[in-house]
Amino acid sequence: MIDFDETGLYKGFVKNAKGQKYQSGRNPKIMSLQEANQYEGFSGVMNANTVLLDADEQPYSDILQNIIKGEKLGAYVTDRQGGRGIHVLMINGNSSLKKADKVMLACGIVVDFHPGYSLPYECLKFNGTERKAIYSEQPYQEIPKYFTPLPKCTIDFTNLGEGDGRNSTLFSYILTLQNAGLDKDDIRETIRIINQYVMAESIEQSELDVILRDEAFKKQSFFVKNKFLHDKFAEYIRSQYYIKKINDQLHIYDSGVYVPGSLAIERAMLQEISSLTDNQRKEVLKYLNVICIEEKQQDNLNLMLDRNGLEKGITADDSKYQNRYVFTKRIICGECGSTWKRKKFDGYFGFNCSLHLKDKDACGMKSIREDKVKAAFITMMNKLTFGRDKVLKPYSVGLEEIEKVEYLDELNA
Repeated sequence: MIDFDETGLYKGFVKNAKGQKYQSGRNPKIMSLQEANQYEGFSGVMNANTVLLDADEQPYSDILQNIIKGEKLGAYVTDRQGGRGIHVLMINGNSSLKKADKVMLACGIVVDFHPGYSLPYECLKFNGTERKAIYSEQPYQEIPKYFTPLPKCTIDFTNLGEGDGRNSTLFSYILTLQNAGLDKDDIRETIRIINQYVMAESIEQSELDVILRDEAFKKQSFFVKNKFLHDKFAEYIRSQYYIKKINDQLHIYDSGVYVPGSLAIERAMLQEISSLTDNQRKEVLKYLNVICIEEKQQDNLNLMLDRNGLEKGITADDSKYQNRYVFTKRIICGECGSTWKRKKFDGYFGFNCSLHLKDKDACGMKSIREDKVKAAFITMMNKLTFGRDKVLKPYSVGLEEIEKVEYLDELNA
């Protein structure tokens, strides 16, 4: 006879109904193990923090046993002669986990998941035959995260082999695990367990490293279970893509300039999380409009200088910092199409075609004084400002329409 008392996993025992695996009545008498053992059948009353994993189907019972033994988990495992599968008892540290039958655990095996606080009875003796211990490693530990039940998940990892889309399945599964509340380390451990013990054919470690690269976890902090945290994602997008509000319109920094329009920002969102719905993207845009403060034109120019400097590895403390100018490589030569660069002449600064500087015979365009370039730029900006309603707004709307068509073409491609 096994001394179930010594495990510390039960608070007592109850007599089972004749020929049944569970007790009779709603409030059965709790007795000692010695008292219960005189009957043909009895059940243990599990402690509230004990959890039972009942794996009575193949190949899941064998896989579960292999995981426990292979990982040397602190668990109590029993089987019964003439019975099916195994019972695993461990400690449950998460009181929010609910009873579930035929549920898939995060590691891909299917069990009956019975926490002690919701269904405390485990049949230990049936028709005169007791369960026998086949593994016991103390102290008994909390169930690892890869034993977390996922009620709505039905992926059959046991039949995944080469050519069955193993890599894409595992990569997509990362988001499922994140939505279930597992962190990056938990997910990496869970997928390692699936690859080592559950899949029909394991993949090479080098392939696994690619699947579990850091970029695969960008979505992690933006979902809690199935809820999308649009506010956190908006803060992330604003920081990563330097989103600013200029002339009461959101702009995104791209290739050295601030580009207006929501479609460019939505594209950036989809680069981060390709599964975002239209409503989720609209939520983010709405929040960005609230948290982005209107930028002054001079502040915007300074930011462009800083961003351009960072792209070249130049900071404000660098000796090259003063040599970075917003017009550098922004002026296109009308004769040869090359970019212009700032150059010091005798007593003044100006801009010159970069090709002309290399070979004056290849391009005959002469230099332009810097003050003339600035004056031309200010004149152009003033004209655009005063003609905003007639020029900029229609132009912006036209660009957005073009972007929208291109965006829809990309989605339909």
